Amino acid sequence: MNDKRHIPFPILVAVKQGDALAIAHIINYFEGFIVSRAEVSVYRPDGSVTRMVDPDIRHSMEMALIEMILDFEFR
Repeated sequence: MNDKRHIPFPILVAVKQGDALAIAHIINYFEGFIVSRAEVSVYRPDGSVTRMVDPDIRHSMEMALIEMILDFEFR
């Protein structure tokens, strides 16, 4: 059964071993969540407001995610 709601355990193990493709898989899996939390409002001179993804916030969240996974201990 291929359940898209869960990250396969072998991917998590590969991330812990530093596998770049597995790390990219994890970041891709959480991309929607990260982007939604990294959006900021930008106020333009004409008074309009637009939303954009702050690259610094996005990068910080991606790094925090990777660090948490690397620090996680399997039981």
